[in-house]
Amino acid sequence: MSLVIAQLIRKRLELLTEIVPRVLRVAVFRGQDSEHEWQETQAAARSLKRDVLSLEIKTPREIEHAFRAVTEWRLGRPRAAKVGEDGLDGEGVLDGSGDQR
Repeated sequence: MSLVIAQLIRKRLELLTEIVPRVLRVAVFRGQDSEHEWQETQAAARSLKRDVLSLEIKTPREIEHAFRAVTEWRLGRPRAAKVGEDGLDGEGVLDGSGDQR
């Protein structure tokens, strides 16, 4: 099952880069229990030379904050890896290389 998930994640990212070739940064909204999928997404992004931002969403109220974080990330403003109901936590962005910046 893990291999299938990894292949699907990679294929989704490949399709996105084919449809929008200029896309270099991709935000990923994910649930609480998706750490394995996030690791697979990071691996796929590294191989495709794309940056990815992980936004873990635990409650519906966090969705608006997540969209705001994506906008800030896109504009090159201060970044956050996790979004809570109180807003951004300032931990930094995780990029395709897995490095925090």
